Amino acid sequence: MAKKFMHWFYITIVIVCLLTPVLALAEECIVITSPVENTMVIGKRPVIKGIFRCPLAAGSYVVMLDGIDVTQLLDVTEEGFTYRPETMVAAGSHTLSVSYTSPDNSPRQFAVNFNLRHSETLGEVYSKNDVSLLYEGALADSSTQVSSGDPNVAPSTTASLPRSKLEGNLASENRLKEGPWNVAFTTNVRYFDQDIPVSDPLKKGLTVANWLFTTNYEQERVKMKLSAGDVLINETPYTIAGFSRKGTTFNGEAGPVYVDVFGASSSQTFGVDGGVGIGDVNEDHVFGASGGVKLFENKVDFRTIYVTGTDPSAAVTTQSNVYGNSTTTGIKQGDVVGFLLTTDFFQNRLKTEAEADFARFDPDISDEFDKRSDSAYRARIGGALNWFSYDALYEYIGKFYGVIGNPGLAKDRQGFSLQSGVNMSDQNFSVAASRYSDNVDSDPLFPEIVSTQGNVSYQFNKIPFLPLGFTYQKFMQESSNEPAGSSRIDTSTDTYSGTIGFTKGTFVVNFAPSYSIINDKTPADADTTNIVYALTAAYALPNLSVAPAVTWNRTRNHVTNVWTDTRVYNLDLRSRFLHDRAAFDMGGTYTASTADDTSADGETWNARATLSYRFKDPLKILVNPTASLRFSYLRMDDKINAGMNRDEFSLFIVLEAAIPIMF
Repeated sequence: MAKKFMHWFYITIVIVCLLTPVLALAEECIVITSPVENTMVIGKRPVIKGIFRCPLAAGSYVVMLDGIDVTQLLDVTEEGFTYRPETMVAAGSHTLSVSYTSPDNSPRQFAVNFNLRHSETLGEVYSKNDVSLLYEGALADSSTQVSSGDPNVAPSTTASLPRSKLEGNLASENRLKEGPWNVAFTTNVRYFDQDIPVSDPLKKGLTVANWLFTTNYEQERVKMKLSAGDVLINETPYTIAGFSRKGTTFNGEAGPVYVDVFGASSSQTFGVDGGVGIGDVNEDHVFGASGGVKLFENKVDFRTIYVTGTDPSAAVTTQSNVYGNSTTTGIKQGDVVGFLLTTDFFQNRLKTEAEADFARFDPDISDEFDKRSDSAYRARIGGALNWFSYDALYEYIGKFYGVIGNPGLAKDRQGFSLQSGVNMSDQNFSVAASRYSDNVDSDPLFPEIVSTQGNVSYQFNKIPFLPLGFTYQKFMQESSNEPAGSSRIDTSTDTYSGTIGFTKGTFVVNFAPSYSIINDKTPADADTTNIVYALTAAYALPNLSVAPAVTWNRTRNHVTNVWTDTRVYNLDLRSRFLHDRAAFDMGGTYTASTADDTSADGETWNARATLSYRFKDPLKILVNPTASLRFSYLRMDDKINAGMNRDEFSLFIVLEAAIPIMF
């Protein structure tokens, strides 16, 4: 008897366990039938289906995919709803959440988790292509001179603008991914044509604007990446930094050890010109490699960098350093070895950087001088402790230091800068100071110029609708050991500026005055005073925004005791109507400039306006097809030089649309 009882007891338990999910499912008024919980879905745009088990009023339920509300996009019937995303959904895990109010007014919520693969063989495979089309055609335009009445005044010339322009762009992103492998190809293809010639690098016809091919491999602690095309090379500030060229790069990482290898064209090329940027280093290419190791859980990073190459494009450029000494150079050639040590032991509270670089550089290989050796050093310490932040930097760059791939590097310079700040919820305070000098080798052919700068800034935000701010800046520049024929520099500039604002709802107004005086301590005594008053405002409604601005700039030349006043008035207005399908944007600027001695007396009117309408596309092929009328007007009246007078206007029709193509 006991055995029979236990037998029926186990059967009952099994039945209850089997029926519990069904009973729980029956309690829900909304049931998701696709996708099923914890299943793998194949496709780029998974179909989502739900059924209603009890009557629900519109607006009583919300459906979200990965945190994005898609309720308004559902195709709803009496039996349920269906939704298919209009764009591709990324491969990986996803969550579909549903919340609603049941007929007994109790809130209910549940979620369905599922995984997505784009195909059976590849977890991620897609091609996203966005085609944009733009046509501009002149309906009317005029470029005439305002008559000065003086037959001796030569007619003014105006820049020629295209009367018609056609532009098409294809932005393509393609990706294959499975397991640790990831292959991607991106490109932008452009078609361009207009009725007047174009300037480089723009070209008429069909061109490839840029392209990039990448292959990634990532498995546990091993990472590799190969890139070819338009790449960005960025090592350290004193070696190669922000170098965007046609080239090939390889990045590898295995645990704490990493290595980077790159080769690129030293000249700027566009489209398919230049291939993959691999060529002869002695002609027009840059080659480099770096490697390093991260220790103590990435708290210490030591890196070594080597760069070599030739830059023929420098033969037609002129380099200038921050102190005004310029040199015209020919074909450049050089190499550099650098070392960088960074530490962060206390989670951003104390970070350090130390860089030392040693270069051999020839600014012109056609002259009789060979490469010259020089060095550069940099040491930095900084961090943030709660509301306090600090930063200190020392730099030294030798006179003959230079690197291919870093043409903007200022050389023949040394100095330091200090910064600190207190950042709290209702007020901010910051202090900065720096002192730099040039002519580090004390070359008697050049003066030594020392630049010292200090800055104090305070911002008060405790009153939310009335923010206040004040800034004081001191800048001094002084020269010494001036060679014969060189003018002495000894100036001091004090600048005081403030801001006060008022905010109420969508209305914002800000007033920013500033006062600065340049004290020239040389015999020239060329002191200058500058006063600026700037008033800006903005008012925004759901379909209308207005932003006026007024600036009054007064400058006094103390030598001539002449005041020059420049007043600028701006107005920007944007509106939307007809259910956001129509838009009207307009803006204008009026500038007037006068001087006490009548050396300046002129005004400029500049206005623009655009009226556009966005059409519906019943075929759902085009995205936001739009037709616009664009008007512009320019008038210049110069009472001192009538030859500068201009009176121009233009009216263009603009047609644009986008076509997304995905497969």
